[in-house]
Amino acid sequence: MQQILTILLALGLIAVVFYSYSTFGQIGNIPNVQQALSLASDNYLASAETTANPIASGFKIDTFITSGPKNNEIITDKDQITFGFKGTVLPQSTQYRMNFETKLSGVDTKWQQTSYTTRTIKVSPGVNTYTFWVRAKFGNYVDATPAKVTFRVTLSPYYGKVKVNSASHVSIVLSSKINTTSEKIDITGWKIKTSHGEIVIPQGMEIFTPGSSPASSDILAKRSDLITIFRASNPFNMRIGFRGNKCFGYLKDSYTSWPSSLPADSKTCPKINRDEIGYLSKDCQTAIFTLESCKPLDYSKYTRAMADSNCQSYVENYVAKYLSYNSCIQSYFRDATFLKSSWYIYAGYDIVCNCNEYIYLYDRSGLLVDKYSYKM
Repeated sequence: MQQILTILLALGLIAVVFYSYSTFGQIGNIPNVQQALSLASDNYLASAETTANPIASGFKIDTFITSGPKNNEIITDKDQITFGFKGTVLPQSTQYRMNFETKLSGVDTKWQQTSYTTRTIKVSPGVNTYTFWVRAKFGNYVDATPAKVTFRVTLSPYYGKVKVNSASHVSIVLSSKINTTSEKIDITGWKIKTSHGEIVIPQGMEIFTPGSSPASSDILAKRSDLITIFRASNPFNMRIGFRGNKCFGYLKDSYTSWPSSLPADSKTCPKINRDEIGYLSKDCQTAIFTLESCKPLDYSKYTRAMADSNCQSYVENYVAKYLSYNSCIQSYFRDATFLKSSWYIYAGYDIVCNCNEYIYLYDRSGLLVDKYSYKM
């Protein structure tokens, strides 16, 4: 019986030695047999997931956040946050492989496992407070006192939905990144800021109608819209912006000085029905078909046709009905393609400096929508 007990004891010690070897990497790093026995007992009793800091077993795990937001820091210019961290185990002679578990409040519902010492997390736009936790893990043991940092993110709810697309001394172009056709963003009252000043986005006209007191409303940016803010003064002496449309080309005929920033080739006019003009002479029909180019008739080229009073009457009625900006609007403003995706705003001054700097876009609440790096 004594021999059997001796054999069983020897087998138990061998099992402990092999277990300790697998845990510490090499037998020489086992502090002592008693400690190994204690560690084996702890692991046997531990849960399958994790166990608290095994100080009682002679080991101590600590976790440290090495980079990222400081405690109570307010982040105002980005939605991707990167954290760096590390862990230590005492005694220092211990052979170990360190892993980590991280969790961000409002983002993670459970601990995230990783073997890396960094984690980058994208947070939601808006004003939110977050707490980041990280704990080192050694075998089945984790740090019972995770490192943590609490920080606040204050970004516009429109962050990423409207971007500064380009900038120069001529203009600053904003682009809408809205994903759906139903969503619209009111950008009137937003500010573009640089080291040289700021521009406040004014109201605008969805359907541009020149006049001394044009009706206006807030500018609603839709999907794929481009909003161009020019340094030049408004060519129509208005303090509001306006959206382009398919009749814009007719406006050029009414202005002796047409700004190069505005489209001049956008014209629409209907096809002429042959049956409607079949009663007119062939010379007259030839002259009338030239109106499909959306340009007024050159009477000097069709003197014979214009001698016919019926022909002249048809041409004058067609021109009055279709070949002007206002008549074009009346004919086509209901078309789905009538409005263009471009807004035009004239600031009357330049805020882009002769230097490398950031251009900031803020919403009405003063929260950042976008930050653009301008380089000369």
